[in-house]
Amino acid sequence: MHKDKIFEFIKKVQAISHTGIVYSKCPYALDNYHELLELSSKMLHEYIKSDVQPYDIYRDMYYPTPQPGVRVVIFKDDKLMMTEDADTPNEWTIPGGWCDIDLSPVETCIKEVKEETGYDIKVVKFLALMDRNKYTQSEIYNVYSLVFLAQIIGGENNPNFEVKKVGFFEIDKLPKLSHKLTKTELNIILEAYKQDIIYFE
Repeated sequence: MHKDKIFEFIKKVQAISHTGIVYSKCPYALDNYHELLELSSKMLHEYIKSDVQPYDIYRDMYYPTPQPGVRVVIFKDDKLMMTEDADTPNEWTIPGGWCDIDLSPVETCIKEVKEETGYDIKVVKFLALMDRNKYTQSEIYNVYSLVFLAQIIGGENNPNFEVKKVGFFEIDKLPKLSHKLTKTELNIILEAYKQDIIYFE
């Protein structure tokens, strides 16, 4: 493995470990994530010859900062694509998720939509930058939501374990929204789409 690839591999393992530790509820999985973090930290210590042992890239953030996530607006036959969260049945949102290490926001959109819905997409426009804390108190962190418009270019309806169902809805017949997307947020996003503008705050 090329030297730079080794560093990128270790960094990715540490990022996955931290994400798993934060979100996993399975004790067995948590043990594995902690072990992965410890092993990757020791490996990184040896690799960069750091004085800090073990060395954890994400142990401390230089400055507390909002967490960026993406949301993707997709229409098919003038109907909005939405996903029903497996953890909150009968509550819906638009596809999206946290921005991943080493992926751009657009690449994250493509990855999240594919994983959640089974569809391949092409991102065609940036729609909005929103501070979620203005609309909800349900987030642990301050969250900036980057909203993009995309088109389906392939794939098929095949949701993963996070999503119970993928649906397409007329704008005036939308289902109940989940905590991941408030009605006010969705109205702003749809208005930006209709007016062909970029909304930001």
